[in-house]
This record gives sequence, structure tokens and C-alpha cells, in this order.
Amino acid sequence: MVVYVVHGFRWPRVGTLNAPGICAHIVSYNLLDAAAEYLQEPATCRAILQSFRRIDPNIPYHLPDLRIIEQYDPDDIGDTALRQPYAFVAAKVITMPDEGRPGQMLSLNIGEIIEKGPELSPGGPEALRRLRDFLAPEENIGWWVVYNGDPERAFPKSDEGDSATEDDSVEQEDSERDDESKEETGS
Repeated sequence: MVVYVVHGFRWPRVGTLNAPGICAHIVSYNLLDAAAEYLQEPATCRAILQSFRRIDPNIPYHLPDLRIIEQYDPDDIGDTALRQPYAFVAAKVITMPDEGRPGQMLSLNIGEIIEKGPELSPGGPEALRRLRDFLAPEENIGWWVVYNGDPERAFPKSDEGDSATEDDSVEQEDSERDDESKEETGS
């Protein structure tokens, strides 16, 4: 389980008249490696962040730590379980607990975080505003607490062993039959 404290804005998955939303962004920018239902997947996150450069080429310079964060509850079996209505475009992300330091960041003082601010570069706030105005103009930029029960969404290993597929076993059976035929005919 991970809780993120992020400074940024909500990005709706489904668009409105004023903004296309995540799904339409992925299609309109032809992001072939992106999965609209799992934005924290590394290839998806990379593709989306690179697409932001087309919106504003200065984003990597002003917002070098920009991340996409999703809310997700692995115990939710409802209609929105895999497709929450929002993801977050975050210029600052604090992860609880801190995965790099076990036992650290089990709690924090939100007042201190807000008082300290997001610590962006001088051009960072304006770059974040421009990105928000393009992606989600109706959303507010601010601090958010986001729960993600399984950021990696690992899939359990199959019971069939390695990565053998049904096609592999059919090909092996065909090959064994061919070998038996050759032995019987003496070829």
C-alpha cells in the first residue's frame, strides 16, 4: 500500500468539451505504448510524459520531476475498480512510506509540507499552469493525498510453469508425431 502526497492537478480519464481527457489524449497523440487504465506502468508513463513536450517543450526543464500518479484500490471489485475517474499530474510527489528508506515517512505534518511548498523551479508554477490549462482547465492545482494499494499491479505467475503456451505444446506434439512417422517409415 502506498499513499502519495502530490502537488499538481487531477486529470480526468474521460474528456469534456473543454479538455479531451486521458483516453482521448492517448489516441490523439498516437501513444501506442500507453495503457489508459494503468498510467503508472513505466512505458505508459514515459509515453505520456514525452507527449507533454509537444504541448510545451520546456516542461522537462521546468518540471523535471513531473509524474503521473493513479488512485487505485486492489480490493475494489466495483465498476470503476480498474478505471478510476482521475489520475494526477504531479510536479511534486512524496511517497508514504518511503520505499527507499524502510520505516521512514510513516507519518508527516501536512502543514509543514504546504508551508514548504512544492519547491519548483522559477518557471515551474507557470509550466504546470499551462499544462493544466491544456489538459484539465476546470481542475485546481494544489495538494492531494492519493491512495494506491498496488502501484505495480503485479500479475501472479501462471501454474503452467515457464512461458510455454498452448501453441508451443501443439507444435511440440506435431514435431514428435513427425519424428515417429520418420522412424516407422525408415526415413
